Amino acid sequence: MRALHATALLALLAAGCNPFLENYRGERFAPVDAARVVKDAPPESQARQIGESAFRSTDLALDDRHVADAARAVGADLATWDAAWEGKETTVEAQPIYQRGVADRGTFATYVAVPRTRDTWRFTARFFRSLSVPAQEPPGQGAPAPATHAPGLPPARP
Repeated sequence: MRALHATALLALLAAGCNPFLENYRGERFAPVDAARVVKDAPPESQARQIGESAFRSTDLALDDRHVADAARAVGADLATWDAAWEGKETTVEAQPIYQRGVADRGTFATYVAVPRTRDTWRFTARFFRSLSVPAQEPPGQGAPAPATHAPGLPPARP
């Protein structure tokens, strides 16, 4: 099952998907124009955390660009991230050793089980929105309708 998960994750990366965004949990705002990856979380007086992302992977090609892209997409202008080694993982994968095609019957293959050992990493990211960023509605959600008053009645006083 783990091999399937890692294979699926690699397929998502190859297809242009971002695992930081795919595993994001938290609030979403309209995308921002730019996001910075910073070493330390900003102080609460400057920004608030809006979400986080955590997942396991054997892919070490993930970098600041993936985190910044995910941050921009969820409306965060700052992000931190880390990758921690979790050890080695051995999985058994089926590898084709022989394939042949039979006319009008399809292709047939013979597989052999091959053990594969990989380093596994735990990726975590935290996403922050600066307090100076103007509040906007999340994508797909319109702004609340303006308050209306019945015709002929004066507006209520606060």
